[in-house]
Amino acid sequence: MSWQKEIDELRRKRALAKEQGGSDAVERQHRRGRLTVRERIDALLDQGSFRELGAGAGVAERDADGELKSFTPGNYVLGFGRIEQRPCVVGGEDFTVKGGSPNPAGLRKSVYAEDLACQYRLPLVRLHEGGGGSVSGAKPGAPVGEPVGSKPRFQSVAQALTMVPVASAALGPVAGLPAARLAASHFSVMTRSTSQVMAGGPALVERALGRPVTKEELGGPEIHLRSGVVDNVADDEPSALQQIRRFLSYLPLNVWELPPRADTRDDRNRRADELISIVPRDRRRPYDMRKVIRHIVDDGTFFEMARAYGRGQITGLARLNGSTVGIFANDCNYLAGAMTADGAR
Repeated sequence: MSWQKEIDELRRKRALAKEQGGSDAVERQHRRGRLTVRERIDALLDQGSFRELGAGAGVAERDADGELKSFTPGNYVLGFGRIEQRPCVVGGEDFTVKGGSPNPAGLRKSVYAEDLACQYRLPLVRLHEGGGGSVSGAKPGAPVGEPVGSKPRFQSVAQALTMVPVASAALGPVAGLPAARLAASHFSVMTRSTSQVMAGGPALVERALGRPVTKEELGGPEIHLRSGVVDNVADDEPSALQQIRRFLSYLPLNVWELPPRADTRDDRNRRADELISIVPRDRRRPYDMRKVIRHIVDDGTFFEMARAYGRGQITGLARLNGSTVGIFANDCNYLAGAMTADGAR
């Protein structure tokens, strides 16, 4: 008498989870020009470093003899990984299952992501594509709401922001709770042609307002570059993931550590002779402040964020002699660098 049967079933569940929503759903995802969440995680992390948690979580359908017939995995993939050999927690919605709208196992795993990052004091990366919970109402006989003793869901979201770097990407349509998580990040990026970020989708908004709207009108990149909801827009998914890797490279694992130093191979004694002529003697003439920054910091290390929001101010990260620094400067080519309300934020 052994537990071999149960062990075999667990392995089968994990194998079925790797199939996600099935081959047809994965193919539809690719036709839309988007990767699956597992492909995104593999592209983000150092090769072979992903260690998944809860792969066997989901809903099993059984026959009359109790044998496993089918398995629907939790539609949030979560685990540990490494970026440039440094550990992190990474997770994201699986759009091939229910369009990323959380099933029970997927919801539990998504809520657990912030808890993991806080517990292990590791950076948190979220790869978003999907909606929040359904607003169509609970099924007859299903429990309504959560127990009164449940921890507020946003408590760990806010706690993570005080403890570890949090970076999020919108890589498809993102609505509801995932959209809130995207905004609750230290760095956020969305893809230019495949992503939209909104509180509610077109059907919900049309029902409330009585007029049709598109996802782009509700939350396309041009909307959110101006709104400040996202920091940067990337041309495609690989570029978005690379921006997250670069952002994290400047930061420590948590607030109890110092940022890593890097060998930038930039001579600390070099002279930037171009600085002599960049700033004009005539104070009424504008000049390129970004060029000034690039000459001062280590070569190639300036990483700008939120360029289209509060355009009179320049913000970003860079390195000086290998050490991380924050950059804040006035862009005299926009309103003479004057401080607007958005720039102040």
